[in-house]
Amino acid sequence: MIFQNSAEVTAWPERMALTLFFVVVLGLIYLAMRKNWQRKSQQDSYLLEPQNISQRKEMISYSGTYIATTYANDWLHRIHAHGLALPSRAQLKFFEDGIGLQLANKDFFIPLEDIISLSSTHALAGKVFETDGLIAITWQLGEVAVVSGFRTERTSDHLEILTRGAKIG
Repeated sequence: MIFQNSAEVTAWPERMALTLFFVVVLGLIYLAMRKNWQRKSQQDSYLLEPQNISQRKEMISYSGTYIATTYANDWLHRIHAHGLALPSRAQLKFFEDGIGLQLANKDFFIPLEDIISLSSTHALAGKVFETDGLIAITWQLGEVAVVSGFRTERTSDHLEILTRGAKIG
């Protein structure tokens, strides 16, 4: 006979205890991760909040993915304050007076005078791409130099952004 009846479960209390144990362990792991995220946000809270795009008139916009914002001298250390650490679908927008990044849940504006450089790189915030596959905007956030990463959907947009960036700084 191919199909046989399964044996009855006789150890219900032990199985329920084991299940409860795993649920508690997963809950503790989740709480530890959340506490660590909050701690990192508080460590970075001294940073100024970036300006909003507000009602600026855009010149041109590019679709892509926002990777994160990190400290310029440490490309692995994401800035958790002000929602700058979370990757998101995004629009990179050029304005007469700067560059804006419009994310799914946030937007921020980088004035021209704060932009240090706009270049290509291959890695940021622990994400690694092909050679020069990522746009890196290095800028001043108050007194701190930071880098925001953006990856375009199309290669032609990537090259166009770099050309526009060469005119900026």
